[in-house]
Order: sequence, then C-alpha cells, then structure tokens
Amino acid sequence: KTKIKNYLILGINDYASCQSTTSDDLFNDQDQCLFDDNSTNTTTNGTDEQDIDDDSFEVLSFEAPPESSIYFREFQYTTSHSQNNVCDCCNKLFASVSNLPPRRCYYYGKLYCPRCHLMDYAYIPAKIIKSFDMHLYPVCRRAKSILQSNFYQPIFDIQNDNENLYVLQPILSDIRSSRIQFQHYYAYLSTCTRIENELNEKFLKEFYARDYLYQSIHLYSLNDLLSLKKILQILNIASIRAKQHIYQCMICREKGFICEICKNRKDILYPFDDIKTIGRCNNCSNIYHRKCWDNIDHDCPKCYRLIQRKHEQDII
Repeated sequence: KTKIKNYLILGINDYASCQSTTSDDLFNDQDQCLFDDNSTNTTTNGTDEQDIDDDSFEVLSFEAPPESSIYFREFQYTTSHSQNNVCDCCNKLFASVSNLPPRRCYYYGKLYCPRCHLMDYAYIPAKIIKSFDMHLYPVCRRAKSILQSNFYQPIFDIQNDNENLYVLQPILSDIRSSRIQFQHYYAYLSTCTRIENELNEKFLKEFYARDYLYQSIHLYSLNDLLSLKKILQILNIASIRAKQHIYQCMICREKGFICEICKNRKDILYPFDDIKTIGRCNNCSNIYHRKCWDNIDHDCPKCYRLIQRKHEQDII
C-alpha cells in the first residue's frame, strides 16, 4: 500500500513520527459502495474518466468558511443517496461536475465533488480527542481552511474534552505536572522587582506566543500536540532557570514560607518543593515541613490563628 505523501496541512514537519492512513484504507470497497450509479467511477461515450488534474477541469474560487470554532465530535458519515447525489458545499449534482466518485471529508463526514474536495489531508480534532489518533485524513477545502487557521490556537482542553488522554499518553501527564510546577515559579518571577525588566527575555522567551502553557495548564494547540517532547523540554529548561533565580534572589526568598510548627527560619519552604518534603493546608494553603505537618495531624496553626482573630473581632 502506498503511503499518502501529499501533506498539505501547515506544520506537518513538526511531527516527523506521525503516520498517515493509506489510500486503500480510506477508499475501500465498503466506502465505495455508498455511492450510487450516478456518482460511480464510469466512462462516458467511450472516453476515459476525467482526471482532477486535467487542465480543462475548473477549480472554483473559495473563501474561508464562516465557522469560528472547531468541531470536537465525529459526524455520522453520509451516503450519496442521503445527500440526494449533491455536493454538500456547492450543491451541484456529482454527475454534473465530474465522472469521478464523490470524496469523503473526514472532518464533516459529508461527501463532496472533486472541485470542493482536492484531496488535502489534515488531522481531525475529534479523532485526536477521542483516542489521540494522529493520522492524516482527507478533508474538503472548507475543512482544510478552518483547520489550518486554528493550527496554532490552543483549542484542545484535555481536562474538559477527554481527561483519559492523560492516562493514554503518559507524556501528557508529565507535561501537566511541569506546567503546574512552572505556575508556582511564575508567581514568584512575576512579582520580583529585580527582574521586572527582563522577565520576558530571560525567563519566558521559550513561551513566545504560548503563555497559555503556564497560565492554563490543560490547553494545547494542534501544533503543541504534534511536538509534545519539545513542549516538555521547553518547560524543563524554563523551570531550571526560574528555580535557580528564586533560590538565589533575596526578594523571592522573602516570599517563601517558614514552618510555623518548628519555626526553623533557615529552612525556607516553597510551594514547588517536593511534595514528600512539605505539607500544605487545604484551607489556607500555608506550607509546613512534612514531618511537622504529620505530627500535628494536619491541625493548621494558621487556620486556628485566623479563626481566633475572627472570633475576637466578632466580640468587639
């Protein structure tokens, strides 16, 4: 079987390891049987069928579709009969356009004439969200346009769309942990007066046009999903640089936590420290040494102090 090589979608080179579907897989006998006699691949008046690449074949002008959002559900595949032998885009009879059979768009699920479907290939968002299917599928011109225009947009919300992908793809889980970690770093960096003029250049340059990577930890663009190893590398490099600054900067160190149980001022605690070494109160988010926190059965001193203060204010 010959692999499809006509990768026309923007950014395909970012995902060198992807595999495309084969033409035999996409246009097998079962799919061909959907087409009725008026739209099958036949000859007319003893002449060979008209080829889509023939210079005499007119390609209609095309404008971007009105949709501004991406569909994340798979549409039911239609048949030529259910579409009344009419192209879903130009509304012309298949037989009046070409002797070639209608072409399936795997984004909309509809059939299109060869003028409205030029055998372009794209990744299908619904298939990615459902099972992380990163194969290329034929799409019509309308679908190609809307998918290309959203290629770099963070339209995939893994948590809301299908959180099982974190289990299906362990690297997504690793990236989520790294993004949460960098969120803690960013909280310190963004309020450090020592680096306010060099924050973007020194610490956030890897995130150019991708600030959602640390602001919204579950969002991905299609370009991100095609380069997950690169995303993880970016997060790791940025995290190392940020952590080094926080540990060495006096301003950032003053924003750390001192364990109120043992009151050891020499050991500064941070929210991004290893969970095995720190304990966090779920109510006030105060941080303690893990051993100290476990010894008091998670009875938070800060919460007790806040409750006592509120009680005194109520009395007054």
